[in-house]
Amino acid sequence: YDFNPEGSASHLVFVRGDTAYFLFDNTGHLISTYDDIDWYPDCDVSEPLSLFAVCRNGLWGLVDTAWREVAPCTYKGVDFVDGRHWLMMLDEGTSCLFDEQGQVLFKGPYSYAYPFCDGIWRVGIYDCANNNVLGGYVDAYGQTTLSRKDLKEMERILTECAKKEKELPVETTVCEADETIH
Repeated sequence: YDFNPEGSASHLVFVRGDTAYFLFDNTGHLISTYDDIDWYPDCDVSEPLSLFAVCRNGLWGLVDTAWREVAPCTYKGVDFVDGRHWLMMLDEGTSCLFDEQGQVLFKGPYSYAYPFCDGIWRVGIYDCANNNVLGGYVDAYGQTTLSRKDLKEMERILTECAKKEKELPVETTVCEADETIH
């Protein structure tokens, strides 16, 4: 299959199943290969995308609409913010917000970031264990309304959740009549 993400008129991407993406320029030269490309978020975007997330060897990075590398494929995860910003996961307890020039606006123990107004960002985490949201605001200089205690608690929760995701499921035994199902 082939597709051409919106805003990327000079390149063509061929897909082989769900495992490989091959990027060619308009002359047919292979430019790069990726394991995955995230170019269309699941939500409505009011402005055109200027960045795409790409994955190589299980690590994520960012490219612009001309497919130039904006952030190298060295991040453990990626989350779409808007057409010009992506939240990149450094490790289980830290993430950073990138703009379309590849600049890190701020970093911290955040699982989400949303533009609020005039360079102020609403940031925080979802605490799944307690069904709670812990959050605050950060400006473009990294100054935050969150206390050190809040930041440490966010980091602890994110690290704990990451560890739980990596644990193997607990084996459950169900006994009915004369058979045991694992």
